[in-house]
Amino acid sequence: MSPISFSSSLRSRGTEYLLKTTASGYDRKVISSLFKDGVLLHTDEIEYQSKLHENAIRSIVKSLHDSNYEKFNSLFQLSREYENDTNADIANLIGMAYIRLNLIDEAINEFERIIKLVPDAGKAYFNLGQAYRLADENQKAYNAFEKAVTLKPDFADYHNEFAKACLELGKCKHAAVEFNKALSINIYFAEAYYNLGLTYIKNSIVKDDYDLSANVHEKTKETFAMAIKINPAYKSKLFDEGLHDFENDNHEDALKKLLQAREQIKQNNIQGIINEFYLNFLKDRKEIDIIKIWSYLKDLQALVQKYPNYADLNEELGIAFSIMGIFFNVEAIQYFETALQLNPNFKDARKNMQLLKNENRGLQFLLDAMVQVTKNHELEKHRKLTIKFSE
Repeated sequence: MSPISFSSSLRSRGTEYLLKTTASGYDRKVISSLFKDGVLLHTDEIEYQSKLHENAIRSIVKSLHDSNYEKFNSLFQLSREYENDTNADIANLIGMAYIRLNLIDEAINEFERIIKLVPDAGKAYFNLGQAYRLADENQKAYNAFEKAVTLKPDFADYHNEFAKACLELGKCKHAAVEFNKALSINIYFAEAYYNLGLTYIKNSIVKDDYDLSANVHEKTKETFAMAIKINPAYKSKLFDEGLHDFENDNHEDALKKLLQAREQIKQNNIQGIINEFYLNFLKDRKEIDIIKIWSYLKDLQALVQKYPNYADLNEELGIAFSIMGIFFNVEAIQYFETALQLNPNFKDARKNMQLLKNENRGLQFLLDAMVQVTKNHELEKHRKLTIKFSE
């Protein structure tokens, strides 16, 4: 088979990127990669059957290439479109999309941009901390998380991430304080318990605080036991090995294994699902159909069943039902309008249509207040979105 490859260049804010998609006959994979200055940023790959004709393989390569080009290009365009906007929610959506695609520098730029425009954007500082951590900028991550918990002191996950930043810098006493703050806000926060156990172990190595060292074995076992009681996924072979090392005073190996055990736990993609849906709202390049909304709603329902103690997730499910209500109302209004075109004197149809229009205005106002994404001048545009029922 002759080589099959597609290449495209993309530009955003003076930076050039190369997207290259190639079929590998050796392991029957199509690999699509994004590069910046020769550095690999992101890779997608799919497998194909060995008996496929060359033209079919070419079609697969082109399809993946075009899909990824649209994904990156639309995100770059969205970032440029809102570069002077002061809506922090939009900036956070864009920045987190960059993080999911491993465009860490771009994410940092996005969060820093909105922070300059909106200095009290707590979530932007929180997300900036995550981006700096991925860039191995631990001190900068610490500074960003510290600002986030100052602005949003009642968010347990903010304290948890700030504490992790403290721990990465060897500030064990400070880390313990922040993990306990997270637990005082959410007593079912399994990761905070697990991280507190890691803190006791690390403190026994770096000797940051004398009081933390008291009864260290008992405290460590207790916190790990609480973490596992809330989330049994923390219990693993690697965890058992790490705990065994700790009990035998091999603290450095214990910490290494227990950190690896934590990272092996598959993190849920709740925020990714939510962000992707709202980004599709913002892009407005494709019709948002009822099936996509229903799929999003079902994903959230499954996550609520799995994580019933996540208050934010339950709120998102409420928002999803509100969105579904708006789109059903728009569909109903279209039928009432058709009825009135056929019979202009149909009073019940006119009355019911007006009732639904009034309800939609209330729902739209509520939705805007909740997600803080749709601008006032976009309300009419969203009300006119076509609802399609997929085959």
